[in-house]
Amino acid sequence: MKRFVVDIGLWIAALPVRILVGLVGAARRIPFWKVAYSATIPCRTCRTPISLLGQWRCSCGYVYRGHMLRPCPICRSLPRIARCLACGCTELLPEDR
Repeated sequence: MKRFVVDIGLWIAALPVRILVGLVGAARRIPFWKVAYSATIPCRTCRTPISLLGQWRCSCGYVYRGHMLRPCPICRSLPRIARCLACGCTELLPEDR
């Protein structure tokens, strides 16, 4: 019984730290989730919207339809850049940390 009380006390003492770590992690993911829930991103060079919806080829060779920031069903990787079709420049996509 004493061990149980000590474990509960340690869990309660660590809870604020765990909540803080979770909030910091969630705050780091905000840029990724903003892009992941949008259909387009603007090109920084020509301001043309770059569509994130369509048919994509992963670096492993698999072709899939959907949102660009959907993990590849084969290798689970995410793309790092998106190319503007109007001017040819690339935009760096945020990482999911």
